[in-house]
Amino acid sequence: MMILKPAPPKAKKSRDLALVRKDVLGVRLWSGQKRMLRAIANHSRVAIRSGHKCGKSTVFAIAALWWWCTRKNASVVITAPTSRQIEKIIWKEVRKLYKAARWPLGGNLHLKPETGLQAPDGREIIGFATDEPERLAGFSGSNLLFLVDEASGVDRPIFNAIDGNRAGGAHVALISNPTQVSGVFFDAFHSEAAEWHTEHISSVDCARLAPKELGEETTGLATLGWCHERLRILGEKSPEYQVRVLGNFPTEADDTMIGPGLVTAAQARWHEAEPEEGLLQFGVDVARFGRDLSAIAFSRGDWLSPIHTLACKDNVQVAGKVIELIRKHRRFNEPVRVCIDTTNNGGVADILRASDLEGVEIVDVGYANKPT
Repeated sequence: MMILKPAPPKAKKSRDLALVRKDVLGVRLWSGQKRMLRAIANHSRVAIRSGHKCGKSTVFAIAALWWWCTRKNASVVITAPTSRQIEKIIWKEVRKLYKAARWPLGGNLHLKPETGLQAPDGREIIGFATDEPERLAGFSGSNLLFLVDEASGVDRPIFNAIDGNRAGGAHVALISNPTQVSGVFFDAFHSEAAEWHTEHISSVDCARLAPKELGEETTGLATLGWCHERLRILGEKSPEYQVRVLGNFPTEADDTMIGPGLVTAAQARWHEAEPEEGLLQFGVDVARFGRDLSAIAFSRGDWLSPIHTLACKDNVQVAGKVIELIRKHRRFNEPVRVCIDTTNNGGVADILRASDLEGVEIVDVGYANKPT
């Protein structure tokens, strides 16, 4: 029985996601988006890898509202590695579809995803970014749906907390550009493929099919022009082209130490403003003379400063720049840690140790030393 009040004419078929999508929400989709929705409707564990601009956020918004509308005691939890992905993209899409619905959906729609969409009978849709597994383990009920966006960048403990809810009947859907070559999302397509229903949607498929199927209603979706541009600039074997356009996991080269997936995940965690708390730590790579550059960066918590580079500077000048940055960014007499590459020359470290700075820990780092 449909929970919607007042109910639309075809309420008896409201558990059919396609009917809710068309008759209640009035949304037209291209065939790739329909595949994603069918997978979420028909399977309890779903993993979807895709290229850019394939309509993933709209799919998640429709799935969330469909689940909320058609199940007693329904709960939908939307999560991702960053708050921006939840608030500015997915929750924005949920609010847009809710307000444009052909039939009143009821409940109280809030501006922030943390409070989400709440119904008097207890049904809810909420969204938040988190790195705390305990926060996701605090949900229960058989009509529970977890929607995990940018899932390739979500750590395994988070998935373990979500998966623990499946003992009570919860459903899980993961969707992401396949940026990482390890982790739960990667394993869902490889070592654990038998446990997941998987789908693959590329930006090229979207660019070719969406205009034919939707006509002019393709705003915001990938275009063939963009796909061809990425191919010309990046090349077919480029990890970025494989991930962002084709929706494939990148193939790591033998000499790659830090893969593109780790870089992309780091970019997603980037904060512009320096936080109030956290140990102030410096990293110093000393190049001295020649074409290479000395580099200095500092961090506080998960925040990282822009990298300061120095060309053709001796040890005294590099040490002076480090001291200048410490004095500028240090708060009162807080402790500071400075990690310096002393593989070829420990001069900068010696100068800093001999300076008048108090409460500064100097750590020698032999990057090129033989491991013990």
